Amino acid sequence: MTTILYIDDDLHDGEVVHSMLFGYHVVLARNGTAGLEAYYRLMPDIVILDILLPDMNGLELLDRLPTGCEQHPEIIALSGVADPGLAQEVRRRGVKKFLRKPIESKILKDAINELLRGNGAERHGQLEEHPPEYTFLDESENALSVKSPAFASIIGSSMIISRLKDRAHRYARCSFPVLILGESGTGKELFAKSIHELSRRCKDPFIILNCAALPDTLIESELFGTEAGAFTGAVNRAGGFELANGGTLFLDEIGELSPSGQAKLLRILEEKVVYRLGSRRGRKIDVRFVAATNKDLFLRAEGGMFRKDLFYRISGLELHIPPLRERKEDIEELSDVILRKGVEGGEANRHYRLSAAALARLRAHHWPGNVRELEHVLHRAMLHSDSAVIEAAHLEGSRNGRDYASLPVDEKQLPLF
Repeated sequence: MTTILYIDDDLHDGEVVHSMLFGYHVVLARNGTAGLEAYYRLMPDIVILDILLPDMNGLELLDRLPTGCEQHPEIIALSGVADPGLAQEVRRRGVKKFLRKPIESKILKDAINELLRGNGAERHGQLEEHPPEYTFLDESENALSVKSPAFASIIGSSMIISRLKDRAHRYARCSFPVLILGESGTGKELFAKSIHELSRRCKDPFIILNCAALPDTLIESELFGTEAGAFTGAVNRAGGFELANGGTLFLDEIGELSPSGQAKLLRILEEKVVYRLGSRRGRKIDVRFVAATNKDLFLRAEGGMFRKDLFYRISGLELHIPPLRERKEDIEELSDVILRKGVEGGEANRHYRLSAAALARLRAHHWPGNVRELEHVLHRAMLHSDSAVIEAAHLEGSRNGRDYASLPVDEKQLPLF
């Protein structure tokens, strides 16, 4: 379904537009700040923007909207004032449609359809055939459920995971850097790989570099590569940037990168030219950067522990992956997948399943180790079980020798597995 972001503080006008746009998913932002946040979060197909906003001028907002997407959203500007100079300023910023308020239904629909055709977008159903989905940003969002082979490894049907899949699908349409935030074990790498597989770069390399494992002495050779003769034993070797050329470079645990490594990375992001260690010949690169961290980079940047200029370079788009304790409705589905795979050393032909009591115990736990911890718990339970049914008694505590299943169902009293 086509998504339209409508930025206007006039609630009456919002209801009018709502009544016109059958067949579309309409999201209403009541000011420019909310509009910018929704733009990055949704990557809509069309933006309808009222030039007069309570917190910023519409022209200022236009200047802050990125234009680097391969399928960037088209913009329709609105104004209740007949001002040729304003119309000229709007068009100078790349806006193709500038409409006067009050809006006529046919003119608005024709403008939307024309822009969708011109931007190569497919129409999702005919207008006036289905009622619209209409969302205020302060209400729960009706996110699109994305079903794609690229998401096959991301298990979960909760609303929050469905929204993240939808957002990742939208982010894949452009080449902006993406910063993926989340605790260890939440699946940040899986989302990074999904963004790559859904993008136009999917046939090119997806290269992973673990920043936490890059000491200063190896940063340049690992990122930039080496030229024969650069130092004793050096050979011609491409670094991570060159290996990922045309594709995606995933910088895992970027919050652990040293200050000198941050400076080197920033230079590449700005210049998009790589010099191998020991070489004076620059090599142009075309790489999409996706970074991940379990640190709060904003706070680290504010505290001087991470470069602010690098933070704003890599965080154009953000994905916040929730911990497992915030999506416990996915535990049963995750457990089923893990149990179906079995465990090395377990019974090969046994089809394991959870008892109701065991599932209740799993849902009660706080899961500091997230999905990775759940995998370890279930692998251990399969090895302890003499039958296909995993009981609560098979879920053992790994701290101070206490049996996890004997404790009350109170996450504050449960040990870590």
